[in-house]
Amino acid sequence: MELLLPHLTHLVMATVRPTEAESMPTVTGREAAVLRHVALGLTNRQIGRDLGISEATVRKHLEHSYQKLGVSSRAGAMTVLTRRTNTA
Repeated sequence: MELLLPHLTHLVMATVRPTEAESMPTVTGREAAVLRHVALGLTNRQIGRDLGISEATVRKHLEHSYQKLGVSSRAGAMTVLTRRTNTA
């Protein structure tokens, strides 16, 4: 699975319409990119490697996203985002 993950990530990201994530006015483009990776089940290390940023930066983007979305966890963020895309 570890060997397939880099290839699967790009395939899944290609199927996600950017307008779905960008329609979230409360988060920045980079925060939305991090959240899309979280939705794929990637770790902070994997997200950082894929986006070319450090794990600390990933954590900071998540921290800001959680605050903006009014949640305190990855699961909470995914719940809010799922509701937004299902109502859009």
